[in-house]
Amino acid sequence: MPGRPASNVVPSAGGDAWLDCPPQLNSRLLKPLLRFYERQFGAERLRELVQRQGTTLEVLEDPDRWFSAALILSLNRAMVEATGDPDVIYRAGRALARPGMMGPERLLMRGLLTPRRVYESLGAITTRYSRITRWEMVSLGRGALRATFVGDPSAPDDLLFCGNRRGVLEAVPEVFGLPAAWVEHPRCVHRGDPRCEYEAHWLERPTWLRPALLAGGVLALASVAAWFAGAPAVTPWLAAASALFAALGLANAGPLGPRRGSDAPALTGTNAEELQDLLERNARRVQELQALQRVVEATRAVLDEDELVRAVLAQLSTALGYQRALLFRVDAPRGVLADVRSFGFGEQTARVEALELSLDPAGTDERLFGHVVRHGGTQLVTDVDEYAGHLLPQNREVLLSLRSRAFVVAPILGRGVPLGLLVVDRGVEPAEPLTIRDRDLLQAVGAAVGAALSNARLYRQVQEELLINRKFRQYLPAAVADDVRLHPEAALRLGGHEEDLAVMFCDVAGFTTTSASCEPEAVVRGLNAWFGISDPIIVRHGGIVDKRIGDGILVVFRADAGGRHPVTRAAEAALEMQRTLDAKRPRLRVEAPAFAEIRVRHAIHFGRVILGNVGTESRMEYTVIGDAVNTCARLEELTPAGEVWLTEESVRACGGLPGAVCVDEVVLRGRHTVTGLWALPVGPT
Repeated sequence: MPGRPASNVVPSAGGDAWLDCPPQLNSRLLKPLLRFYERQFGAERLRELVQRQGTTLEVLEDPDRWFSAALILSLNRAMVEATGDPDVIYRAGRALARPGMMGPERLLMRGLLTPRRVYESLGAITTRYSRITRWEMVSLGRGALRATFVGDPSAPDDLLFCGNRRGVLEAVPEVFGLPAAWVEHPRCVHRGDPRCEYEAHWLERPTWLRPALLAGGVLALASVAAWFAGAPAVTPWLAAASALFAALGLANAGPLGPRRGSDAPALTGTNAEELQDLLERNARRVQELQALQRVVEATRAVLDEDELVRAVLAQLSTALGYQRALLFRVDAPRGVLADVRSFGFGEQTARVEALELSLDPAGTDERLFGHVVRHGGTQLVTDVDEYAGHLLPQNREVLLSLRSRAFVVAPILGRGVPLGLLVVDRGVEPAEPLTIRDRDLLQAVGAAVGAALSNARLYRQVQEELLINRKFRQYLPAAVADDVRLHPEAALRLGGHEEDLAVMFCDVAGFTTTSASCEPEAVVRGLNAWFGISDPIIVRHGGIVDKRIGDGILVVFRADAGGRHPVTRAAEAALEMQRTLDAKRPRLRVEAPAFAEIRVRHAIHFGRVILGNVGTESRMEYTVIGDAVNTCARLEELTPAGEVWLTEESVRACGGLPGAVCVDEVVLRGRHTVTGLWALPVGPT
């Protein structure tokens, strides 16, 4: 949509506020938004929308015009209302890299810049086209950057602007044919922070690749030209090889990755709409699963309880998109829900965080949220008035004062014990309703938070007991406990020691394909069902779960006082898991049908590792690292689904295993010597 000179603009009879407003943002910043709306919904709908704003497209497309942030904010909200899509402004930012959205600027960026250069140029672009905002960029290393958005406190800003900024940051690498950036939003002015802060992570190509291939291509073209000119030193074969190299060089000088746009076959009519709807629904499923994973990662990485609560609330906003949330903690001695933390309640924050709610039933009164903690079920409440009717007057008044249209309440349980409660909603005027999907999603979040909160409290207890030498043998192997008792000052210090042990990797074959076809809550149910089979068996055979990596588990088996070799115990655990999984398939078909036919592979290796605290003083993890771990991971890549494979070193270390047979000898990735691969028969005992 080309710009038009200001002299061609004719104000409407009633006056055009867009022609007489504070000059804060240049019209060029509106161009991608208008193009996106036109391509998605048609030129006629765009023109009608603009007319309802009391102006014309000619005004909005004039490159010399400056508009107020308030007017652009009103246009954003009108687009959301017209489409019924609360994410339309975010999606407009995400569409920045699509062909036809940027014009010749896109070609110049692809040919001359890199994603980092584009990010770093945002400051100059903003200064040129905005008089009220600026960006501050700080490098976080290769393929990572922190972007801080600084706005004029007097200018309006809302979550729509915030979402658009995030969408643009995600889209930048796609201009270069790379995957979209992963953008986190740890601080936001709309959650009470002084500034909006984003952290972008993206893939980088090797810096030498494109210049080298381009130079080679140019030289090759010169060789072909010399042959046509009759140069005696250039043979037809050399010219042909040069031409091939030139084609490769010129191809790689352009963007890598799949081409999109005019050379793709067009879809029209109903099929195209159905395909678009399917793609959008699948994308949302993946986004929900990724969001849930971010919540799990955020809770798993924090051991301080207060920091954990802050991380959970931040993820409920940034990853899951809820407008308001309450997190209560159970005060068991007093029988109340208290110690409330929240976000999104504005002036009501002090009041809601002072709440104390009884957990004891009284007659027919359900004691605001207390029944959810007592009975342990997640509840979606869509009729708030009816729910409030069952409460005592003081509780009814509290609930109705929050003006929530609907909310989800989920218990936080740790090892079966009530630890707290989560309550979320989409604000006073929700753009979209809460659904059963939100209920199931929050139930999974509550389970993850419960495990993390329980671990944080256990960690604090262990810290206290380590210092006073009480009960820590319940949590550590005897040899480690003795060492801690003798050297308590080293209990939580970075570092480790070498130890020979068995390492086992196990994961679900085809998990990515299975999870992509499922709702996020179905994926969570399936994984929980599998972990419910594997974990008790691991514990029974003396294994220690070092970490979970998505669907995979890293388990270590240390030497025990009973004298049974770690490899023997690891092999027995793997076989029992395989057989138990087969025996539980009828139950899985009912509880987690998508995972009923999963097959699991197990890889076992024995060797020397470093066992200890790894990380930093503020964030450490007790784990195993070393060549033995890497070797086992490489073996797992080769292990067929439904089988148990071991390295020859493992079989020799334990003195042999019944039924084990050598199936191959290979050089594993990252190693320089041949490794014998052995398999155990998986069958009924």
